[in-house]
Formats: sequence, C-alpha cells, structure tokens
Amino acid sequence: LIIKAYQERSSMRGIERTHGVCRQTLSAWLKKIRVSPCSGCETGHPSPPFALRSGDNLYVPRT
Repeated sequence: LIIKAYQERSSMRGIERTHGVCRQTLSAWLKKIRVSPCSGCETGHPSPPFALRSGDNLYVPRT
C-alpha cells in the first residue's frame, strides 16, 4: 500500500505524514525492492513490489 502510494506520485513527506513511515525507512524499502531479483530468475531485473493484475498500470519513478 505504501509503495503503491509512492508510485502514484505521493511525496515521501506526504507518505510520512499519512502512513507514519519515516522517509529513511521508505527510501530503504525502495532501494531493496529495486535490487532484489524476482524469484527463480537469473536476469537480476527487479520484481514488482506488489502483485500485478491484468489491466493494472505500473509507474516506477526513476531515481
């Protein structure tokens, strides 16, 4: 939920206020998600932070 809010263009400070998660923790989660490979895959591309369904739009901001 929190990662999805970030991907939907909420600011880190906004997420900190609304969800009570500090910006440093959110930043660490985002870094961890981007470097962790998907299970059973050797390519090393990042796995999505939540289950995607058909028709979902996914926007991952670049850093």
